[in-house]
Amino acid sequence: MDDDAGTVTQARNVTPDWTGSFPLASAVGTPLGGMRVRLGNDVDVATVAEARLGAGRGHASLLGVFWGTGVGSGIILNHEPWVGRGAAGEFG
Repeated sequence: MDDDAGTVTQARNVTPDWTGSFPLASAVGTPLGGMRVRLGNDVDVATVAEARLGAGRGHASLLGVFWGTGVGSGIILNHEPWVGRGAAGEFG
């Protein structure tokens, strides 16, 4: 996924044989009156939400671990998402 371009290039858990890019941000934002849509990794976004609104609220650091089609993790250090490079923070 490329948040700057608003595109998704692969989603193997949804369509294993899919190739190319899809303009997901505009496909969602245009029907909503041109609303700006941001893209993010599902577990990273969920971990940020948990840190700001949920059980992690009030803590400077948080490790979010989620089970679904696999295992994913997100990290908050000193109130900021830690994304590192590539799959940094992912242990699933």
